[in-house]
Amino acid sequence: MKLKRLLILCSLLSLFGGYIYYFEIYKEQQSAQSEFESKLVVKFPIDKIQKISFVNSYDQFTLSKIDGAWSLQKPIVDYADKFVVEKLLEFISQQTVFQDFTKDVKDESQFGFSQKNNWIEIFNDKDQMIKISISDLVGLQGATYLRIDEDKTMTYALAAPEWRGEFDRTLLYYRDKFVFREDMNLLTKIEKWMNGKKLYTVSNKGDETWYWEDGRMVLIDKEKVYDIIQELVQATATDFLNYEELDAKRLKHFGLDKKLPLFKLYLNDNNFIEFKFSNTDRQKTYIIYKNRVYELFNNALSFLSWNLDDYKNRSRPFQVNLDDINELVYISGDKTESFSKGEKAWSSSFPGNRFLRIFKEQKAKKFLPDMLPPVL
Repeated sequence: MKLKRLLILCSLLSLFGGYIYYFEIYKEQQSAQSEFESKLVVKFPIDKIQKISFVNSYDQFTLSKIDGAWSLQKPIVDYADKFVVEKLLEFISQQTVFQDFTKDVKDESQFGFSQKNNWIEIFNDKDQMIKISISDLVGLQGATYLRIDEDKTMTYALAAPEWRGEFDRTLLYYRDKFVFREDMNLLTKIEKWMNGKKLYTVSNKGDETWYWEDGRMVLIDKEKVYDIIQELVQATATDFLNYEELDAKRLKHFGLDKKLPLFKLYLNDNNFIEFKFSNTDRQKTYIIYKNRVYELFNNALSFLSWNLDDYKNRSRPFQVNLDDINELVYISGDKTESFSKGEKAWSSSFPGNRFLRIFKEQKAKKFLPDMLPPVL
């Protein structure tokens, strides 16, 4: 009985000791978290931030969170790159003050602060604002001098060198770089036009079979079409311009001052998008799409300059299904023989069996112009 009581007492003491240990650890963690939060440059919870405005020597623009998605609202309305914005939010929500030197500031200009400083305004869901300005001075080891205005309370502090890079960002950095936002997997037809005349059509006739049409019909490589779809999905702009704001000189510089090829991309047959392009500059391609000019690397949409040879299937140089051949004429010197296919197969003694097999396995190295027969 005494042993049982002793065991119970030991268990209670152990539980009590564990509780005390856990409580102390928890208290230390809470204290450390509280100290960390007190040193944060931006104390708004990351999920409560609704708007961020930038003013610097390069740009002035505003990012806003609307219905859970980030977008550019000023000076233009456009999609924002959510991954870049998320990276910014993660940065500002984790940055702490190295040193608070507010009490040492008698004249803020001595620390490089003025009305011309670059600044960021951060708003939460209650429209409370934190305005952060960056000094022209650089501290030891690249540290950044910040002026933090929160609820009319001014704080001067040293913070991480990385802040300087965030203040210098441009609108283009935060803008969604993707040119096309439509589902390109719905692509059923591509048309190229010039001066109101249709030059060719590349279309899907069903069963994932694609054809080139320019007065004739030619079977093409469906893998090439899949490559086009990937190019469209991945097409990203290196710069954006408003077409209506371009003067004659800039239009000429970009090769946009003359009649340009027009592409129509049909999605689900009925709906289509269209754009014009210029690649006068060997290093860049310019797309006019929805009244905006998108600057892309010249290899971004390589299919824009493709011709029939680029679409051809080199693994199928003969535009006929060899399995559908029912008769073959075999000519050797002055001798001519005609062979017909039976109900299911050629005769095993047919001398052309080997020829048909080799014929079927051939791949083209190069196509000569205007030598491709129509599909049979």
